[in-house]
Amino acid sequence: MRIRDYIKKLLGKENKAEMLYNSLDKATSTDHLVEYDVLGEGMTVVRETLMDYMMPRFLMDDKTQRAYEFIDGQWKYLTISADDVEWVTILV
Repeated sequence: MRIRDYIKKLLGKENKAEMLYNSLDKATSTDHLVEYDVLGEGMTVVRETLMDYMMPRFLMDDKTQRAYEFIDGQWKYLTISADDVEWVTILV
């Protein structure tokens, strides 16, 4: 057991990204109709069925054992907003 894991076990603490990684890592394809796309370098995209469409929804980092949700169940991006886009640079 690694020291970090031992300390977490003693303290009983696990952050949200680690809890999400553990739940996605243990999920089977029949649980939530998910597919795993291995990107390489320890990264995996988890696609989930949303309204009969396989949508990339989570990003898993196997090196740090953390996962991040970047699209919610209503197809809204959680990592970017309209303020993050420079609209004048993409106008024709």
